[in-house]
Amino acid sequence: MEYLDDLTPAERRVYDQLITTKSYIEIMEGLGLTIGGVRFHVNNIFNKTGFESRLDIVCDYYQESDRVLTIPNNIDLTIHRDSEVFTLAVNGHKLIHSAQIMGVSETFIRISRARIYKKFGVKNALELVHKCYGVEV
Repeated sequence: MEYLDDLTPAERRVYDQLITTKSYIEIMEGLGLTIGGVRFHVNNIFNKTGFESRLDIVCDYYQESDRVLTIPNNIDLTIHRDSEVFTLAVNGHKLIHSAQIMGVSETFIRISRARIYKKFGVKNALELVHKCYGVEV
């Protein structure tokens, strides 16, 4: 993660919070920033790293870490190509990109992701990634 060397100390503090499950409000309060300040630093981080979303940052962080992606034994991903949708989601692929890769509609991906989120007890792809890498959400 050589891009971390390009971040200012303030941006690095925000980055360190972005890779957690904390909300922007919690990051703001923890670092003593305004919400505008958090967004300013996040935008700079995106510009310097080339990432487009917090999900991209978190996926890259975990893929470069020693953590192992795990799926609980009681989670069945064999329904309606859910395993493919799951893999694309935890690798940070957006809905439209996932649909293009799989040759299906965005609606198919949305429905499949909703089913996966329900199985894992999460609300979105970011929470899914954290949970699969063993981080409490």
